[in-house]
Amino acid sequence: MTEINENVTPLKTSTECVDRGLFKFQNGDCYLGCFTANNKRELYREGFGKYFCNRPNGESYCGLWKKDNLISAKSITYKNKHTYKGELSNMRMVGEGIYTIPSIGDLHIVFEDNKPTDEIDLIDVNGYCWKGQCENDGVILYPLNHFKIFRKDSIIKRHSETKIQADAD
Repeated sequence: MTEINENVTPLKTSTECVDRGLFKFQNGDCYLGCFTANNKRELYREGFGKYFCNRPNGESYCGLWKKDNLISAKSITYKNKHTYKGELSNMRMVGEGIYTIPSIGDLHIVFEDNKPTDEIDLIDVNGYCWKGQCENDGVILYPLNHFKIFRKDSIIKRHSETKIQADAD
């Protein structure tokens, strides 16, 4: 997963104006963050920013933008209060990501075209760890050891090492 640095200023070119600002759209949505404007009077979300939907669902998209497309999500909050942190391609989840369901916990998943693939690690709301494998649009989770509370960072590290090891094979 790509690290996002909120303090990075985008590069400037001679035909573009790069700045930060707040934009309110006709539908009530707002964007706060970096943007690029060019001499053709085109304006793009470009760099780090957060987009807020002004609809009953209240979704928000925070992360790294390129030409109005969110390419890496620091966080996406959906109307059901689920969140996603990770890589995106055409607004679809790809690569390693964390999908959080408040009543269940954090799912550490490798996505391919918006679908979970490979192994899934769950750290539930009580701190217990579960492991599962995606099969036929479903997953069965098995407890690792409910007598031991695992630290989140050790699960995340182990999950990344597994992916790296698989890539090397």
